[in-house]
Amino acid sequence: MFQTGITFNVHQSSPTMKAIHLLSAMLLCSICSRSQSISQGPFSASNFSTNLILGANATWNNITNAGASDNVYADFGNLTGPSGSFTNYLVATNFGFSIPSGAIIKGIMVKVEQADPNSQTSDYRVRLIRKGSILLTDRAEIALLPNSDLTANYGSDNDLWGTAWAPKDFGVDFGVAISMQRGATGLPTAGKIDNIQIVVYYTFITLPVDLTDFSARPRDGGNVINWVTADETAMDKYDLERSPDGRNFSLLSKITPKNLPGNSDYTFTDASPLKPVTFYRLHMTGAGGFDKYSTIVSVRAGGGSSFQLYPNPLNSGQNLHISNNGHEDLTITFFNLAGKTAGSINTDKDLFSVSFLNGQKGTFLYQVSDADHVVRQKGKILIQ
Repeated sequence: MFQTGITFNVHQSSPTMKAIHLLSAMLLCSICSRSQSISQGPFSASNFSTNLILGANATWNNITNAGASDNVYADFGNLTGPSGSFTNYLVATNFGFSIPSGAIIKGIMVKVEQADPNSQTSDYRVRLIRKGSILLTDRAEIALLPNSDLTANYGSDNDLWGTAWAPKDFGVDFGVAISMQRGATGLPTAGKIDNIQIVVYYTFITLPVDLTDFSARPRDGGNVINWVTADETAMDKYDLERSPDGRNFSLLSKITPKNLPGNSDYTFTDASPLKPVTFYRLHMTGAGGFDKYSTIVSVRAGGGSSFQLYPNPLNSGQNLHISNNGHEDLTITFFNLAGKTAGSINTDKDLFSVSFLNGQKGTFLYQVSDADHVVRQKGKILIQ
């Protein structure tokens, strides 16, 4: 774990000192990255605009100046109305976030470097923008702005601003809208913003289940499907699904998770299996948006494991599955309709590429042979 003694508590500074602080902040960000602190930012906005608020007394000038800490400011001049008179929104978007897929958003912090040399200005509204719309949750504070540059923080590492967030919400149309008001009387307002930044905090959930086995076997009375899980913690349900072709599945049964530590064993009997082959898969859903399918297994009517190929038809360039539940060493040979060999492959996997067919398309016959050269399966497949 890396440690640092760098602190950032000086808010009034020259452009040179601000550059030093920025360099130090970049160093600190690098240290956080190496210590696996999960956050992005602070990042500054690159797009600026104004947005009208009904009843506003002033609008913002030089709005792009709020994109860097350089002592060059966005401002709105003097609010000539009484205490409580307010400005339109200064809108800052496109902060350059790239939140990884699967991240769970934990909090958002807005950092605004601002001042009023006359100490006449306070916040009116500070609201986030999601998918281009200004949200209702407001983090404005009533205190007067200081007379020299100070960075105010709105939100925190565990504040979601009353909204559920997804990684895709932090694109170019994500940002913040800021309005200021006259908070005191006696002097002209001189509120100004030097820089607007945002930090996004996130984490990744631990998967609520580990599926260690999923199998199906013929038995008297039907096909028996069994699966074993480890350390279920927050599972919602298991949907056992079946299919006649390995592609189009329908619900067979809903099973309630046990949600117990250690291993849990589940068994279900399909008393009316499909013919000639039944394919099975398990749809697992749980906490934090966990949504996953098991591998597909199959049973041939009349007993024995089937080495059916699927999906059928197969799109050119798509990988081909084989229901090789026991991972046997198999040779799969393809023939054209004239009986001429088109290609073959040896595999003990349940998924493989058909690139050895060199882009050939059409209807093919195939046969599956085991390590003893016994033909275990024959069939027909369309590659389109």
